[in-house]
Amino acid sequence: MPFFQKLYQRILNFFKAAYAIIYATIVGYTQDKVLRIGAALAYYTIFSLPALLIIIIGLVGFLYGEAAIQGQVYTQLKEFLGEEVALQIENAVKSTGTSQQNWWATLFGIAFLAFVATGIFQVIQEALNIIFGMEVSPPKISKSIILEIINRLLSLTMILILCSLFVVSIVLNTILLQVTGFISDNSVSLVANMPYNLSFLNPYIQSLTGYLLLLIKFAASIVLTGSFFALIYKILPAAKLSWGKACMGALVASLLFWLGQIVMGYYLATVSIISAYGAAGSLIVLLIWVYYSSQLLFIGAEFIKAYTHYKGQTIEPKPFAHYVQKQ
Repeated sequence: MPFFQKLYQRILNFFKAAYAIIYATIVGYTQDKVLRIGAALAYYTIFSLPALLIIIIGLVGFLYGEAAIQGQVYTQLKEFLGEEVALQIENAVKSTGTSQQNWWATLFGIAFLAFVATGIFQVIQEALNIIFGMEVSPPKISKSIILEIINRLLSLTMILILCSLFVVSIVLNTILLQVTGFISDNSVSLVANMPYNLSFLNPYIQSLTGYLLLLIKFAASIVLTGSFFALIYKILPAAKLSWGKACMGALVASLLFWLGQIVMGYYLATVSIISAYGAAGSLIVLLIWVYYSSQLLFIGAEFIKAYTHYKGQTIEPKPFAHYVQKQ
């Protein structure tokens, strides 16, 4: 009996803690006006997304070829946003290409694209600082310029990290396709060489393999998305976060992001936004998707803050930042 009493008490304490943290997350989410921040990020993404995609395609294209990467990028966009929106983004990217007439025009174009693309991460950085109650206020103009350069470099770092994760995603997809093809081509041989004690699985080998590969793809998606979110929480804000807390918030955000893909996919499939808004329909869909996705990222940050406070700890500012007294 003592064992079951302890087990019951642990389960009860777990649900009490979960309720307290979730409740604090919701309260912080409403008090920090995260909905308005997400609207600003969605608006800024309209101008930054083509530049960001050009940089990703250009950098990753060195390894796999620009045409192949373009196909991968637009395939992913089609899964998230639909074919019409992906086509609009593809046309915008082609229209925003850099000049190839002379070297200085090309250099200026690349610098401009980098400046515009990093704007997305600066908006995210400001939003996370608001959530964690931090503010950066250098006393001199010269330091403000240096800080702006540092922030831009941090944003460029996030772009490079995003490119690296995209490369990993391509490699994993290639491996899964190879494994799927191998199993499909050699299913008869696999069944014939199945151990006797596992022969009852023979009729189900194709379906079980499909479920296993689907599970691996889901796990890889959560790991890649969670890794990117964890790096955002760790690098961008002016708050000191341990890797453990950053990963915890990233896990929450990535799981919500996966569920959000299903919800948004169903919503966009059932609601005729593009036909309702005409030529602006693709833009509206992109705004909705970025706005919805940003909320999940910010919920992960609110979860980190709620969990830290539940543990009786505080989130310390980095050396160049200080606390902000919220009204």
